Amino acid sequence: MSAITALLEVCKVDPNMVISVDAHVSALHVISKDSDYISPAAKKGCFELLVQISSSTREGRDAISTAEECAACIEYASHLIKGLAQENDNDNETSNETKEESDSTNISVDLEALSFLSSLVPNDNCRAIILVDEELEASIENLAKNSQRYEVQQAAILYLGCCARFIKYDCEDARQYA
Repeated sequence: MSAITALLEVCKVDPNMVISVDAHVSALHVISKDSDYISPAAKKGCFELLVQISSSTREGRDAISTAEECAACIEYASHLIKGLAQENDNDNETSNETKEESDSTNISVDLEALSFLSSLVPNDNCRAIILVDEELEASIENLAKNSQRYEVQQAAILYLGCCARFIKYDCEDARQYA
């Protein structure tokens, strides 16, 4: 975990230094591994690093998008977000009970996953993977509208805003706004 923290600090100064040592590839590898022994905190840190890299420069976003495990990480992030939307639906149907601390950690991993997808939308290759998933879009829309947590709503709205300029619609679709 301290290595991820150190990489985050270096990335704040110069993201290209992190890219030059392929730290983004290592972070993608950690996230894409379906393993119980990798802690949620480590996955959250890796997502944070990837968001930092992809948000800082186009080169960072391109480096992530061309990495071999990028598609697997997008799929994993999508899976987390769909799960969060399902939990949100379940929470809205049942009474509000006190959440455990681990739930808070899991939500922060899910939020970082949503930030990760938001940061990759400007890349053509990643956008082609992300926007084709209709279930993901419905889940994020659900989170933006119905989440009890403002952080989740904010992250979902940010994602939708990032996607808005890339979504093409038919003129017939716009009639509802006239």
